[in-house]
Amino acid sequence: MLRSPNTSPYDDTLAPTPGLRELDGLLDASRSVGLSVTRHDAGDARPLSDAAERAAHRVVQEALTNVHKHVGGATAEVDVRFLADTLEVTVRNTAPPGRAPDEGALPGSGLGLVGLRERLALMGGRLHAGPDPDGGFTVRARIPAAPLREPR
Repeated sequence: MLRSPNTSPYDDTLAPTPGLRELDGLLDASRSVGLSVTRHDAGDARPLSDAAERAAHRVVQEALTNVHKHVGGATAEVDVRFLADTLEVTVRNTAPPGRAPDEGALPGSGLGLVGLRERLALMGGRLHAGPDPDGGFTVRARIPAAPLREPR
């Protein structure tokens, strides 16, 4: 939204805000185009703020998009960890044996991970994204996620 002058901050649709509940649909969409994806959750799941939910969904969406664009035929693991005051979301992919990263990659703007890093920084979170020693790639987000308080 910060980079597109034609994007309105107002959404007239009544669709629910994408969050953790919609992750399985996102993973199924990736599977439907040939990506092998697994999901692991850890910690005590709890309600989170809309901002934390949106950020988590967006991290997984961007990471899986990058796997599709840059490492066709890869496998991906999505880990969601509920910590005391943080939600940690990790997406790690491995390239198929004998395939170099970015071999046959589709072009992109290169702004997806930059935008995620900016979004998380505004929330007080962090994003790490980079290659692994074994040729894979990991995107790890730490999202502030204090438990929601009951209204008084």
